[in-house]
Amino acid sequence: MSTTATSSSFYKDFTPVNRKKRKSKLGTEKLPLFDIVQRLRDELGRDDWLIECQQILSESLVACSVPEEILCLGLGSPGASPNARAQLAFLLAISQHLNIGPEKVSIYDPVFTADDRALFGTLHLNLLPENKASSSSFPTLETRVVIYSPTITYSTHELTDSPRGTGNIV
Repeated sequence: MSTTATSSSFYKDFTPVNRKKRKSKLGTEKLPLFDIVQRLRDELGRDDWLIECQQILSESLVACSVPEEILCLGLGSPGASPNARAQLAFLLAISQHLNIGPEKVSIYDPVFTADDRALFGTLHLNLLPENKASSSSFPTLETRVVIYSPTITYSTHELTDSPRGTGNIV
């Protein structure tokens, strides 16, 4: 009986908040995926963080020959994930910093959608059809390759089981 009096006195000072009406998103236009990634890339370019990352990468490559390709595995779907869009923007910035053209950037993730594939085509990235080292479209690792895998660890790559050219992985 005393708990009822205590709990009702507790709620006596409670004032409900008037809810704001939310604006409908029906009238807003969705930006094309390419424009979103480009905007993120521009934002990265205005930040010291990217410059620091580029310096770290350049310093780590001083003792190595210059990489000629980038292999990106496990990016995620840029159409579905803001994190994947940011990671793609970073990948594009790094490839530009290393003077690696988009045709030398190979990319694979099983979650890619048709919109993602269209975006990669617009960006001229080399979309791998499957994630197998035996595939003819998979980089041979005869040249220096930067492996960029934002969501998976190096130990999970199939490449670690392959003796073929692993000395060229950066």
